[in-house]
Amino acid sequence: MRNETVLQWKLPPCGKQKLNFDAALFHDINFAGVGVILRNEVGEVVFALSRKEIGVSAVDGIEALAFFRGLQMLLNMGCNGLIIEGDSMHVIDDIKSREPRFTSQVPIIKEIQQILRHLSDWELSHVGRWGNEAAHFASKTCLYGG
Repeated sequence: MRNETVLQWKLPPCGKQKLNFDAALFHDINFAGVGVILRNEVGEVVFALSRKEIGVSAVDGIEALAFFRGLQMLLNMGCNGLIIEGDSMHVIDDIKSREPRFTSQVPIIKEIQQILRHLSDWELSHVGRWGNEAAHFASKTCLYGG
């Protein structure tokens, strides 16, 4: 038996919604998939997104793009009281930082930071893979219908 901590997805607190984002790279067929899930305080899916993305080959870049795609959906909904979770520590750290690492995804990180300034009540946290399983699954489903 492996000695590892398994984190499970948890309901957001009353009055909040939770946005999970993830991405998957498919190097052999030259594209990536993003997955985003927004769930309410009882765990019901408010929206889900599975989208094929072309031209992104860096893991952190596609993870940042998944986050961005989720925020694009939220902007049209006027969502507040938001908990945002992803399993890429690099992306989470860059978004929380005043100066993201000098990488190719700096422009998208800056755009995400700008959008977040317009949301009044949000928090961002890193979650382990098992706490982000639904978004991970959504990132891979673009293979079958996207």
